[in-house]
Amino acid sequence: MKGISQSIKVLKEEVSSILTVSEWARYMEYDDTKKFTRHFRKYFQQNPKVVIITEHLNNLSELIEKYPEDKFLAIAWRAGFRDDNALREFVRRHTGRSLTEFKRMVLNQH
Repeated sequence: MKGISQSIKVLKEEVSSILTVSEWARYMEYDDTKKFTRHFRKYFQQNPKVVIITEHLNNLSELIEKYPEDKFLAIAWRAGFRDDNALREFVRRHTGRSLTEFKRMVLNQH
């Protein structure tokens, strides 16, 4: 089992491979997702699911800035989603915006 203090570093390095808390727990060599969640909350005072969502949104922003001309499917694959529909669902669920609106927002911030 890797130290819980390294979990955010691992997530940042493997963000396109870690989409769920269960996957993150496995990366951290935990056999039990609930145990990982308890340790994470105790150490960081945050919900690991919220941290994953935030990190994915940050990663998407970086990918959109780096590859503004890419199709959404290419961005989805780079970010670790199975396709652009999964990416659209994720963005809509967690931002309340369409993928196009999210892209415009990211590109207009700079």
